[in-house]
Amino acid sequence: MTQAFRMRSESMLPTIRVGDCLFVWKLGCSGPRRGEIIAFHYPPDPSKDYFKRVIAIPGDRVEIRDKVVFVNGRPLEEHYVAHIDPSVRPRGFDQRDNFGPVTIPAGGYFVLGDNRDNSNDSRFFGDVSRRLLVGHVTKIYWPPSRISRVR
Repeated sequence: MTQAFRMRSESMLPTIRVGDCLFVWKLGCSGPRRGEIIAFHYPPDPSKDYFKRVIAIPGDRVEIRDKVVFVNGRPLEEHYVAHIDPSVRPRGFDQRDNFGPVTIPAGGYFVLGDNRDNSNDSRFFGDVSRRLLVGHVTKIYWPPSRISRVR
């Protein structure tokens, strides 16, 4: 079963733009995989829907060092990431550019926006519980110039 949503923030640029209309495939028995973009209810306010990329799944260890994401000790290759701010915030300033390490608990998912310097994500609100997941973002269906599968 699919559900339609509209993107309302810049947090997933350049992959998903403000105003893009998305199809979300409702989750079945299997949870999301690393690299997938998911829809979920925002943990501090479940009345809001968010869209982010799954970076780590239960049992993974995540760390961010000077904007480079490491999962289980290995740097991620992230061709989809945008960094709009060339500065690097030092550890202790906030969690944006230097984070963790943390181990993702059972039933949790660590998510980040592709617009890494302008995203409210797991660095700030923690992992997303499986019970808050809505589904996988599968396709941009509007506007016509942007129709495509989401990866």
